[in-house]
Amino acid sequence: MDVIDIKVDGNEEEIKITKVVDITQYLSFIHKEKEVLDATNGFSKKKTMRKLASVPIDALLALGEEGVALMNETNPKAIYDFFKKHPEFLVVKKP
Repeated sequence: MDVIDIKVDGNEEEIKITKVVDITQYLSFIHKEKEVLDATNGFSKKKTMRKLASVPIDALLALGEEGVALMNETNPKAIYDFFKKHPEFLVVKKP
């Protein structure tokens, strides 16, 4: 269980995150998508876009502070490091 301190109107509050999410079905979908996208390494037909991963919002929130930080992250290295730790969300072999 994670505990996060936040400030609301200048007052510090404590939030306990107790939600547990079963993403088994979603991981199964990612696995099937990976089989399809492996042939193109995630690139679209015109190679103008590339899908690297698919992360459900529930999974990010279940990761607590790490997931929340990732949603606000602008540092590509931090995002890359996240996928090194959680390759189950990747839809390509190498990002």
